[in-house]
Amino acid sequence: MIATATTEVASRKSSKAGLYAGYGLTGFFTLFMLFDIGMHFAMPKPALDASQQLGFPAHVWPVLAAVQTLFIILFLVPRTTVLGAILFTAYLGGATAAQVRVEGPFVFSVVTALIMWAGLYLRDARLRALLFGN
Repeated sequence: MIATATTEVASRKSSKAGLYAGYGLTGFFTLFMLFDIGMHFAMPKPALDASQQLGFPAHVWPVLAAVQTLFIILFLVPRTTVLGAILFTAYLGGATAAQVRVEGPFVFSVVTALIMWAGLYLRDARLRALLFGN
């Protein structure tokens, strides 16, 4: 019975507009994260200065870039997309906490996470069924 219900939910198609919007949001999120990974590897001075104001020394940037690279790979592989999204949510939650700690603008990391989840929601019927039963 459960397998049948799961199969029925997974076979439901998104509207074409919803699917395109989902892929568009996912593409936007992916490009932004790839840019961020590149910045972590390149370590330009203005970004390093901003990072140090948040309490992150320069030597952690390559580690953050490696973590983000792993997460983006997990996010882009269909079988591990939800795991990648959960891990990115945790990462962006840490970014939000770092901004809140220094009374900085934290909305950007929250909106980034919302864009990621919105894209995934629009393109994955199983996630829609799991979250809202539709």
